[in-house]
Amino acid sequence: MQKLQFTKTEMIEKKNHKTARYPNLNTVLMVEDFLKEHRDMPMNVSEIKA
Repeated sequence: MQKLQFTKTEMIEKKNHKTARYPNLNTVLMVEDFLKEHRDMPMNVSEIKA
């Protein structure tokens, strides 16, 4: 049986004996912003064109 649990930072999906964790959009954006501020190289090919 599938069970979903939502927390502040992620969604947890439990199926039988397997657990999958998915970060929510705010967490992804926060990490992306952090990486953009602390990087030496562009993250995307489209950012190289600028």
